Amino acid sequence: VFEEINQIQADKKNGVYKVRGVNTGYIALDNKMGEIGNGDLCVIAARPSMGKTAFSLGITAHISTNLLKPVLFESIEMPEKAIARRLIASIGLVDLSKLKNGEVYGDDWTSVTEAIKAIQEAPLMIKDGEVSIADIKQHARQLKIEYGSVGAIVVDYLQKIITPNLPSTTSETDRISYISNALKQIAMEFECPVFALSQLSRGVESRVDKRPMMSDLRSSGAIEQDADEILFLYRDEYYNKAKSKFPGVVEVNAAKVRDGVVSETFLCCELNYARF
Repeated sequence: VFEEINQIQADKKNGVYKVRGVNTGYIALDNKMGEIGNGDLCVIAARPSMGKTAFSLGITAHISTNLLKPVLFESIEMPEKAIARRLIASIGLVDLSKLKNGEVYGDDWTSVTEAIKAIQEAPLMIKDGEVSIADIKQHARQLKIEYGSVGAIVVDYLQKIITPNLPSTTSETDRISYISNALKQIAMEFECPVFALSQLSRGVESRVDKRPMMSDLRSSGAIEQDADEILFLYRDEYYNKAKSKFPGVVEVNAAKVRDGVVSETFLCCELNYARF
Protein backbone atom coordinates (compact mmCIF):
# COMPACT_ATOMS: atom_id res chain seq x y z
CA VAL A 1 0.00 0.00 0.00
CA PHE A 2 2.87 2.35 0.94
CA GLU A 3 4.59 1.74 -2.41
CA GLU A 4 1.31 2.19 -4.28
CA ILE A 5 0.62 5.58 -2.64
CA ASN A 6 4.16 6.73 -3.48
CA GLN A 7 3.76 5.56 -7.07
CA ILE A 8 0.40 7.32 -7.49
CA GLN A 9 1.87 10.55 -6.13
CA ALA A 10 4.94 10.30 -8.38
CA ASP A 11 2.81 9.52 -11.46
CA LYS A 12 0.45 12.45 -10.77
CA LYS A 13 3.41 14.80 -10.23
CA ASN A 14 4.99 13.71 -13.52
CA GLY A 15 1.68 13.88 -15.41
CA VAL A 16 1.75 10.17 -16.36
CA TYR A 17 -0.93 8.94 -13.94
CA LYS A 18 -3.30 6.37 -15.43
CA VAL A 19 -6.56 5.25 -13.83
CA ARG A 20 -5.82 1.97 -12.04
CA GLY A 21 -9.35 0.58 -12.11
CA VAL A 22 -11.86 2.64 -14.09
CA ASN A 23 -13.92 5.76 -13.53
CA THR A 24 -17.36 6.53 -14.91
CA GLY A 25 -16.38 9.47 -17.12
CA TYR A 26 -19.01 11.62 -15.38
CA ILE A 27 -16.53 14.06 -13.84
CA ALA A 28 -18.66 15.37 -10.94
CA LEU A 29 -19.52 11.81 -9.93
CA ASP A 30 -15.88 10.64 -10.23
CA ASN A 31 -14.69 13.54 -8.05
CA LYS A 32 -16.90 12.27 -5.24
CA MET A 33 -16.69 8.51 -5.72
CA GLY A 34 -13.09 8.17 -6.78
CA GLU A 35 -12.09 5.26 -8.99
CA ILE A 36 -13.96 1.98 -9.20
CA GLY A 37 -11.40 -0.68 -8.45
CA ASN A 38 -10.63 -3.95 -10.19
CA GLY A 39 -12.69 -6.66 -8.51
CA ASP A 40 -15.49 -4.23 -7.57
CA LEU A 41 -19.17 -4.91 -8.18
CA CYS A 42 -20.95 -1.63 -8.94
CA VAL A 43 -24.76 -1.82 -9.02
CA ILE A 44 -26.69 0.83 -10.99
CA ALA A 45 -30.33 0.70 -9.93
CA ALA A 46 -33.47 2.58 -10.97
CA ARG A 47 -37.12 2.20 -11.91
CA PRO A 48 -37.90 1.73 -15.64
CA SER A 49 -37.46 4.80 -17.93
CA MET A 50 -34.90 6.52 -15.70
CA GLY A 51 -32.12 5.95 -18.25
CA LYS A 52 -30.16 3.04 -16.72
CA THR A 53 -29.04 1.71 -20.10
CA ALA A 54 -28.04 5.16 -21.42
CA PHE A 55 -26.13 5.83 -18.19
CA SER A 56 -24.25 2.53 -18.42
CA LEU A 57 -23.53 3.05 -22.13
CA GLY A 58 -21.92 6.39 -21.25
CA ILE A 59 -19.62 4.52 -18.86
CA THR A 60 -19.00 1.84 -21.52
CA ALA A 61 -18.10 4.42 -24.17
CA HIS A 62 -15.78 6.25 -21.75
CA ILE A 63 -13.90 3.12 -20.64
CA SER A 64 -13.49 1.74 -24.18
CA THR A 65 -12.78 4.96 -26.13
CA ASN A 66 -11.10 7.26 -23.54
CA LEU A 67 -9.41 4.82 -21.15
CA LEU A 68 -8.88 2.33 -24.05
CA LYS A 69 -9.71 -0.62 -21.81
CA PRO A 70 -11.63 -3.60 -23.25
CA VAL A 71 -15.32 -3.73 -22.26
CA LEU A 72 -17.83 -6.58 -22.46
CA PHE A 73 -21.41 -5.26 -22.65
CA GLU A 74 -24.02 -7.96 -21.97
CA SER A 75 -27.34 -6.70 -23.29
CA ILE A 76 -29.99 -9.15 -22.16
CA GLU A 77 -32.90 -6.80 -22.72
CA MET A 78 -32.09 -5.12 -26.07
CA PRO A 79 -30.70 -6.44 -29.36
CA GLU A 80 -27.12 -5.55 -30.28
CA LYS A 81 -28.29 -3.19 -33.05
CA ALA A 82 -30.35 -1.10 -30.60
CA ILE A 83 -27.31 -0.79 -28.32
CA ALA A 84 -25.08 0.21 -31.25
CA ARG A 85 -27.66 2.81 -32.33
CA ARG A 86 -27.65 4.35 -28.84
CA LEU A 87 -23.85 4.42 -28.77
CA ILE A 88 -23.78 6.19 -32.15
CA ALA A 89 -26.36 8.73 -30.94
CA SER A 90 -24.46 9.53 -27.74
CA ILE A 91 -20.96 9.66 -29.26
CA GLY A 92 -22.03 11.44 -32.45
CA LEU A 93 -24.63 13.70 -30.77
CA VAL A 94 -27.26 12.71 -33.30
CA ASP A 95 -30.90 12.43 -32.29
CA LEU A 96 -31.84 8.81 -31.62
CA SER A 97 -35.16 9.16 -33.50
CA LYS A 98 -33.28 10.28 -36.65
CA LEU A 99 -31.14 7.14 -36.54
CA LYS A 100 -34.22 4.99 -36.04
CA ASN A 101 -36.09 6.57 -38.96
CA GLY A 102 -33.07 6.87 -41.25
CA GLU A 103 -33.45 10.67 -41.41
CA VAL A 104 -29.69 11.34 -41.39
CA TYR A 105 -28.51 14.14 -43.71
CA GLY A 106 -25.67 16.69 -44.02
CA ASP A 107 -23.60 17.21 -40.86
CA ASP A 108 -25.44 14.36 -39.13
CA TRP A 109 -23.93 11.92 -41.64
CA THR A 110 -20.44 13.15 -40.77
CA SER A 111 -21.17 12.76 -37.04
CA VAL A 112 -22.58 9.26 -37.56
CA THR A 113 -19.58 8.03 -39.60
CA GLU A 114 -17.13 9.49 -37.06
CA ALA A 115 -19.02 7.86 -34.19
CA ILE A 116 -19.09 4.50 -36.01
CA LYS A 117 -15.33 4.75 -36.63
CA ALA A 118 -14.72 5.44 -32.90
CA ILE A 119 -16.88 2.45 -31.92
CA GLN A 120 -15.24 0.14 -34.47
CA GLU A 121 -11.78 1.04 -33.18
CA ALA A 122 -12.75 0.68 -29.52
CA PRO A 123 -11.95 -2.57 -27.68
CA LEU A 124 -15.65 -3.31 -27.19
CA MET A 125 -17.64 -6.53 -27.36
CA ILE A 126 -21.45 -6.41 -27.29
CA LYS A 127 -23.36 -9.64 -26.65
CA ASP A 128 -27.15 -9.76 -26.74
CA GLY A 129 -29.81 -12.29 -25.77
CA GLU A 130 -30.26 -14.71 -22.92
CA VAL A 131 -27.17 -15.38 -20.75
CA SER A 132 -26.22 -17.40 -17.70
CA ILE A 133 -23.27 -16.74 -15.36
CA ALA A 134 -21.29 -19.38 -17.29
CA ASP A 135 -21.99 -17.52 -20.58
CA ILE A 136 -20.75 -14.23 -19.12
CA LYS A 137 -17.52 -15.94 -18.02
CA GLN A 138 -17.09 -17.46 -21.48
CA HIS A 139 -17.64 -14.07 -23.17
CA ALA A 140 -15.14 -12.45 -20.77
CA ARG A 141 -12.57 -15.09 -21.72
CA GLN A 142 -13.22 -14.34 -25.41
CA LEU A 143 -12.65 -10.63 -24.74
CA LYS A 144 -9.41 -11.42 -22.89
CA ILE A 145 -8.16 -13.59 -25.77
CA GLU A 146 -9.04 -10.88 -28.32
CA TYR A 147 -7.68 -7.84 -26.46
CA GLY A 148 -5.31 -9.27 -23.84
CA SER A 149 -7.26 -8.10 -20.78
CA VAL A 150 -10.73 -7.28 -19.45
CA GLY A 151 -11.21 -3.62 -18.51
CA ALA A 152 -14.85 -3.85 -17.38
CA ILE A 153 -18.00 -5.95 -17.73
CA VAL A 154 -21.45 -4.33 -17.93
CA VAL A 155 -24.60 -6.45 -17.47
CA ASP A 156 -28.01 -5.05 -18.49
CA TYR A 157 -29.60 -6.28 -16.29
CA LEU A 158 -29.02 -8.47 -13.23
CA GLN A 159 -32.52 -9.91 -12.72
CA LYS A 160 -32.61 -11.16 -16.34
CA ILE A 161 -29.61 -13.47 -15.99
CA ILE A 162 -30.85 -17.05 -16.30
CA THR A 163 -29.91 -19.68 -13.72
CA PRO A 164 -30.37 -23.10 -15.38
CA ASN A 165 -28.20 -24.82 -12.75
CA LEU A 166 -30.51 -23.86 -9.86
CA PRO A 167 -33.53 -26.05 -9.03
CA SER A 168 -36.88 -24.70 -10.27
CA THR A 169 -38.08 -24.50 -6.65
CA THR A 170 -35.44 -21.84 -5.81
CA SER A 171 -37.02 -18.65 -4.47
CA GLU A 172 -36.42 -15.35 -6.31
CA THR A 173 -34.52 -14.01 -3.29
CA ASP A 174 -32.12 -16.98 -3.35
CA ARG A 175 -31.78 -16.72 -7.13
CA ILE A 176 -30.81 -13.02 -6.97
CA SER A 177 -28.49 -13.81 -4.07
CA TYR A 178 -26.73 -16.44 -6.23
CA ILE A 179 -26.45 -14.02 -9.20
CA SER A 180 -25.06 -11.07 -7.24
CA ASN A 181 -22.53 -13.30 -5.48
CA ALA A 182 -21.49 -14.85 -8.82
CA LEU A 183 -21.04 -11.39 -10.43
CA LYS A 184 -18.79 -10.34 -7.53
CA GLN A 185 -16.75 -13.54 -8.08
CA ILE A 186 -16.45 -12.72 -11.82
CA ALA A 187 -15.12 -9.24 -10.92
CA MET A 188 -12.50 -10.86 -8.66
CA GLU A 189 -11.60 -13.60 -11.16
CA PHE A 190 -11.09 -11.28 -14.14
CA GLU A 191 -9.63 -8.48 -11.97
CA CYS A 192 -11.97 -5.88 -13.42
CA PRO A 193 -15.03 -3.93 -12.27
CA VAL A 194 -18.45 -5.40 -13.04
CA PHE A 195 -21.30 -2.90 -13.53
CA ALA A 196 -24.64 -4.62 -12.99
CA LEU A 197 -27.88 -2.79 -13.75
CA SER A 198 -30.75 -3.62 -11.45
CA GLN A 199 -34.50 -3.11 -11.37
CA LEU A 200 -36.15 -1.77 -8.23
CA SER A 201 -39.31 -3.02 -6.55
CA ARG A 202 -42.61 -1.18 -7.06
CA GLY A 203 -42.47 0.06 -3.46
CA VAL A 204 -40.97 3.30 -4.82
CA GLU A 205 -44.23 4.18 -6.62
CA SER A 206 -46.35 4.09 -3.46
CA ARG A 207 -44.25 6.71 -1.61
CA VAL A 208 -44.59 10.49 -1.82
CA ASP A 209 -40.80 10.87 -2.21
CA LYS A 210 -39.99 8.49 -5.04
CA ARG A 211 -36.22 8.65 -4.63
CA PRO A 212 -34.95 5.05 -4.38
CA MET A 213 -33.56 3.60 -1.16
CA MET A 214 -31.55 0.47 -0.36
CA SER A 215 -34.70 -1.41 0.64
CA ASP A 216 -36.12 -0.89 -2.89
CA LEU A 217 -33.49 -3.19 -4.40
CA ARG A 218 -35.30 -6.37 -5.36
CA SER A 219 -34.29 -9.06 -2.86
CA SER A 220 -32.05 -6.31 -1.55
CA GLY A 221 -30.11 -8.13 1.17
CA ALA A 222 -27.68 -9.96 -1.10
CA ILE A 223 -27.16 -7.13 -3.60
CA GLU A 224 -26.60 -4.65 -0.78
CA GLN A 225 -24.03 -6.96 0.79
CA ASP A 226 -22.14 -8.02 -2.37
CA ALA A 227 -21.96 -4.61 -4.08
CA ASP A 228 -18.95 -2.36 -3.47
CA GLU A 229 -20.79 0.62 -4.97
CA ILE A 230 -24.52 1.22 -5.39
CA LEU A 231 -25.80 4.08 -7.57
CA PHE A 232 -29.49 5.04 -7.69
CA LEU A 233 -30.80 7.10 -10.62
CA TYR A 234 -33.79 9.41 -10.17
CA ARG A 235 -35.37 11.83 -12.66
CA ASP A 236 -37.84 14.18 -11.01
CA GLU A 237 -39.42 15.23 -14.32
CA TYR A 238 -40.56 11.64 -14.94
CA TYR A 239 -42.88 11.79 -11.92
CA ASN A 240 -43.72 15.52 -11.95
CA LYS A 241 -43.91 16.36 -15.64
CA ALA A 242 -45.62 19.76 -15.31
CA LYS A 243 -44.30 20.87 -11.92
CA SER A 244 -40.72 19.58 -11.90
CA LYS A 245 -38.12 22.16 -10.93
CA PHE A 246 -35.43 19.93 -12.41
CA PRO A 247 -36.26 19.22 -16.06
CA GLY A 248 -33.42 17.53 -17.94
CA VAL A 249 -31.61 16.58 -14.73
CA VAL A 250 -30.85 13.15 -13.27
CA GLU A 251 -29.96 12.72 -9.63
CA VAL A 252 -27.29 10.07 -9.05
CA ASN A 253 -27.32 8.95 -5.44
CA ALA A 254 -24.17 7.02 -4.52
CA ALA A 255 -25.82 5.20 -1.61
CA LYS A 256 -22.91 2.84 -0.97
CA VAL A 257 -19.27 3.51 -1.79
CA ARG A 258 -16.80 1.07 -0.28
CA ASP A 259 -13.76 3.41 -0.37
CA GLY A 260 -15.34 6.75 -1.19
CA VAL A 261 -17.95 9.27 -0.14
CA VAL A 262 -21.71 8.60 -0.06
CA SER A 263 -23.14 11.56 -1.96
CA GLU A 264 -25.57 12.94 -4.52
CA THR A 265 -24.52 14.22 -7.93
CA PHE A 266 -26.65 16.01 -10.53
CA LEU A 267 -26.06 15.30 -14.20
CA CYS A 268 -27.58 16.83 -17.30
CA CYS A 269 -29.79 14.31 -19.02
CA GLU A 270 -30.27 14.23 -22.81
CA LEU A 271 -32.20 11.06 -23.46
CA ASN A 272 -32.89 12.07 -27.07
CA TYR A 273 -29.12 11.53 -27.56
CA ALA A 274 -29.17 8.57 -25.12
CA ARG A 275 -26.60 10.32 -22.97
CA PHE A 276 -25.89 12.04 -19.66
